[in-house]
Amino acid sequence: MQDLKELYEIIEERKRNPQEGSYTNLLLEHPEKVYRKINEETYEVIHACLAEGKDEVLYEAGDLIYHLFACLSKHNISWNEILNELDKRKK
Repeated sequence: MQDLKELYEIIEERKRNPQEGSYTNLLLEHPEKVYRKINEETYEVIHACLAEGKDEVLYEAGDLIYHLFACLSKHNISWNEILNELDKRKK
């Protein structure tokens, strides 16, 4: 994977063309699951930052980013909208 946009595009592709047995599609079909996973993964990132090493922080951050992107996709938020929102915050 080259960048975060590629991950987001994979999630968007799964939304457009569901694949049987796909975890991404399960999350998109049952948004309450993705909301719970974001909560869980946020806790795990914090815990890793406080108690674990770099490898665990990296692993948990990857999980959090993936689940956050699934949530944003579920809410039909485009990659450009995400970037535009971040641009508004530049100072």
